[in-house]
Amino acid sequence: MQLLRFSVIIFWGILLILSGCSGGQSPQNTENHESMVHWQTNSHAKFFRIGTTSTDTLLEIYFDSTRILQKFHKGKNPQNHPEYISFSPSKDQTKIAVLTSAFSQFLNQSHSLKAVIAVDQLAHWTQNTIAELPQKNQTSEIQKGGNLNIEKLIQLKPNLTFTYTLEPKIDQRVSKFTTLVYIQNHFEVHPLAKAEWIKVFGYFLHKSSLASSLFQEEKSKYISLVSKFNTNNSGSIKKPKIMVNLPYSGIWWVPQKNNYLTQLIYDAGGDPVWITPNLSGNNSVQISTENALAHIHRCNVLLHPGSIKYISEISDDRIKKEILYSKPQVWQNDLKMESTGANPFWDIGSAQPHLLLQDLQRIFYQNGENAYFYGQINLTP
Repeated sequence: MQLLRFSVIIFWGILLILSGCSGGQSPQNTENHESMVHWQTNSHAKFFRIGTTSTDTLLEIYFDSTRILQKFHKGKNPQNHPEYISFSPSKDQTKIAVLTSAFSQFLNQSHSLKAVIAVDQLAHWTQNTIAELPQKNQTSEIQKGGNLNIEKLIQLKPNLTFTYTLEPKIDQRVSKFTTLVYIQNHFEVHPLAKAEWIKVFGYFLHKSSLASSLFQEEKSKYISLVSKFNTNNSGSIKKPKIMVNLPYSGIWWVPQKNNYLTQLIYDAGGDPVWITPNLSGNNSVQISTENALAHIHRCNVLLHPGSIKYISEISDDRIKKEILYSKPQVWQNDLKMESTGANPFWDIGSAQPHLLLQDLQRIFYQNGENAYFYGQINLTP
């Protein structure tokens, strides 16, 4: 069980590191020869766009700033959009396969968990979410150990299969028998951009109005927290200095200035101590342990220290000694982690980033009082 919990932490840690690695810019000016399409302007998301005509709705999902990964069409005139995949399942017969628990909160908000017939691995899903599945004791697991069971998926005949990809290609094995949808919000570089992908779920679940309403509500909550903090503390307080992570496989990764995690820290009123003028991009980069130790020496808070629960678990004595000497507050995002390794930080945080922002503000300025996702690691036994 301990090994499973550790593997789940590492899996999502890698996705957090990769966040923004495809460039963070959208090809929303991609030439489209259908002049009658009105393309909606997203609030924050860069890796999808939705367009409408008088009779049809189009969706484009991007892999990066130059490549369109998928094109979908709904409506009366598919012949006008031959390069798009036509999508028109019955509202009452939708059956969904979900190949990552990171999408569970989007489906929960859309009241669509009842349509889920297959998941990647139940151990990755929180008990509260599993309780909402229609046949939680018989729900098919089709990706145990990371290996997708294609034969089992074919037998289940889902109308929709939600997944993600780190490569600019479509899995033709799966797309032959189900509408395969790549949710690419892990590449988005703003917390609200990740949350805006609920509109893509709304597109396929016939709940576009609900999805737009949910996103506007989330956007309002997030911006309100930022504005309230800035109004109450404008120029009156010294921002705490924040450092993140521990080495992973010997490499200390940190996000650049325009990355998702850095944006959260800025919006919460923190000063990411590792940011320098040459880290102005949106990817994650590696820094030397020596530089990281210097940052820890002058930070007030260390976030996301690998998978540790105790300082004694740190294997590098240099890091352990520096933390014990400088005494930053160390906060781990595992307060709600379950024994299986399932952690609502990832799925709820993706769909409702205002909750992450609220936690960070409480850590930075209220000693973590009433934090929901984060627990403090004691420096002394």
